[in-house]
Order: sequence, then C-alpha cells, then structure tokens
Amino acid sequence: MDHGRNERYSRIRARAGEIWLQEGCPANQHERHWLLALREIDREDADRKPLQRRIVRRPAKLAVAEPAAAVIRLPGRAQVTDTAPGRMPVARTL
Repeated sequence: MDHGRNERYSRIRARAGEIWLQEGCPANQHERHWLLALREIDREDADRKPLQRRIVRRPAKLAVAEPAAAVIRLPGRAQVTDTAPGRMPVARTL
C-alpha cells in the first residue's frame, strides 16, 4: 500500500471511530460508519483539490467528398450533368 492510500485509510478509520463514538457506540453499525466516513473524506479531498481545466477534445473534421456529378434526367430532352466545382457542366442528349 503506498503512502497516499495508507494515509487515506487512516483518515477514514479515524473518522469512522469518531462517528461510532458520537452515536453512542452502537453494535453492528461498523459498515455504515465506514461508508459515512468514506463519503466525508472523499468530500474533503475533493474540496482541497484545485479545479482542473477540463480539456475537451473535438473530433477532427472529416473531409466530405463532393459527388463527382449530379445527374438530372429529363425524358426526351438533354441530360444535364452538373460536374464538380471548377468544371463546366456537360449536356448530353438521351
């Protein structure tokens, strides 16, 4: 057990003993006293720690592929093909 855990365990144990004494030394309440002490020690530790900046990682933007051509089909008329940006539209007869 490292020093930090050993210290935490000792603090919880001492606090559970204090709770037990405050309640008049009742029998068979050791687990409840331990859990109450655990919550109190955790709360104290959380209050002592400085607020840490939360780093939010955003997903990388995915490149969306543009369709090479959008086709509009008109019956009996020319087929209009709209090409990718920078290219001239092409018209073909059906």
